[in-house]
Amino acid sequence: LKVEQWFRSRSEVKQIYASVGGFGSGGSSDANTSMLFVSLLPKGQRGVDAESGKELSQQEFMALARKEVAKI
Repeated sequence: LKVEQWFRSRSEVKQIYASVGGFGSGGSSDANTSMLFVSLLPKGQRGVDAESGKELSQQEFMALARKEVAKI
């Protein structure tokens, strides 16, 4: 939930899809596994990142997301 909230708080994000568990083979479910799909707004519509003072590229946003998610 905290990871999802972080992504929803970002102006670059258009939509997200989160799925938790259910990835095991043979019908087993692994509740410690999740998958997150994130769609960004088109370049030019993402807004300015407060820390960097510029619009982030996809690669810059991915690096920031990895850093922030690791803190959660």
